[in-house]
Amino acid sequence: AELQRLNNSLQQTDNISVPPAPVPAASVPTLPPPAAAAVPGVASLPQSAPLVVPAQEQRWFYNHPDGSQRRVPPSWKFPSGTLLELYTLWHLGDPQNQISPMKYFSTSDVSFCGKRSRMSLSEARGLANALDREVIKAGRSISPNMSQAELVELFRFAVNGIDMPLQTPTGRQRDIFRLKWSTFTKYKINSKEEENSEEVEGLEATQLTYAQVPIVQDGGNWLYEHADGEKRKVPSTWTFPMVSLRDIYVLWNCRNENQKIVPMKSFTSKDVSFLQKGSKNLAEVRGMMNVISKEAASKGFEIKEVMTTTEALNAFSAGVGALNIPLLTPQGKARDIARTKWSSASRFKQLPSETEKAAETAC
Repeated sequence: AELQRLNNSLQQTDNISVPPAPVPAASVPTLPPPAAAAVPGVASLPQSAPLVVPAQEQRWFYNHPDGSQRRVPPSWKFPSGTLLELYTLWHLGDPQNQISPMKYFSTSDVSFCGKRSRMSLSEARGLANALDREVIKAGRSISPNMSQAELVELFRFAVNGIDMPLQTPTGRQRDIFRLKWSTFTKYKINSKEEENSEEVEGLEATQLTYAQVPIVQDGGNWLYEHADGEKRKVPSTWTFPMVSLRDIYVLWNCRNENQKIVPMKSFTSKDVSFLQKGSKNLAEVRGMMNVISKEAASKGFEIKEVMTTTEALNAFSAGVGALNIPLLTPQGKARDIARTKWSSASRFKQLPSETEKAAETAC
């Protein structure tokens, strides 16, 4: 019965109003005719003339009273609609009102919206990334040029894989397609296939294709321009990979050709400074990766500036033991150290003192 109810709810997505799909921007965009906003929380009309960037990037910038240039006009308010409406704004934006896809937003773009604006952006990013992961697991791809209909179809796959209570605490049936997206932030959104443990498997969390195009290619290194004018080794849509020790070691030492991101060991604190706890996470990962690489090198493995995936996995297997992670969980279960999240591994107090020293001096 619950499966039937969920299928009925999925069918309701056909009737949900979402913004139109992006269309190529003209060389000089014009203001749309007066109309109601396509999605709740989006201003009906820009209040200042947009500053135009190359049309193929599908982005607009606006002057603000404080002298800043942001991707939204001063009249914009943070969206407060449903999860589908947020997901649509995240990937497609609001072309009717000349608002870029929210996946391009940085904290500076929403900093004028109130004290909680940055947290709201972080929460929205987390929800969108969770949905994207379910889309990837379903074997579908996320295109930067998809239509509204294609996005709604992907959304069906995404919510099907999200483990969300179908009943309220009082026993009422919950229609997850009518809930405000902010309601989802009160729950820990897990995949139906993911166990509630400290372990994960695979590089699923890092396999999303970022739509932002690198603006500079210097000696094979990709750089991306951010809203604050800085050029970084990751796009503004990038999030710090919260993956297993094995997977972070691969990302640390190998080029990600699909996403056009260099090995993470070349990152500096500036490259991740736009992320909350970005520098701290980078320092913690660097400390552990250095310990693993040093141990692998002592066993005869060559630690190259750029490694192949096979080379990185072999070095990881040889060196991970140096982290001295307990082989049993507190419940007495055998721990698969390779699949343990790096964030869990960093909390163990048995790590060599060299790890902490490397973390303190690396960034």
